[in-house]
Amino acid sequence: MAAVRRQDRLRDEIKKAVSEIIQTRMKDPHIGFVTVTDVELTKDLQFAKVFYSVYGDTTSQRETNRSLQKARGFIQSELGQRIRVRKLPTLQFEIDHSAERGMRIQELLNQIEKEDDNSRQD
Repeated sequence: MAAVRRQDRLRDEIKKAVSEIIQTRMKDPHIGFVTVTDVELTKDLQFAKVFYSVYGDTTSQRETNRSLQKARGFIQSELGQRIRVRKLPTLQFEIDHSAERGMRIQELLNQIEKEDDNSRQD
């Protein structure tokens, strides 16, 4: 139970700190409007997968992804200065497509509703 709380606390700290680092310390013009949406930690706390979303088109997402991958070492070292743990998890960045999937599902539901309304009127 305590290990789960520790993992949750560390996950939240990493999410907050990485978000702040990207927003305030990163000077790369290729990084778009980034929102850190979630962090997943492995059970042994060795790796942290940082999920993020980017406002903009696929080109903006690609450029942001490339820039974050290149800046991973910088972000990792900044994170190490902010979070005190015995061994800092290795960061991995991954685009979070859940918002896009949610919008697509909403579009499909709206389409079904519209077709249902049309069939009732006939």
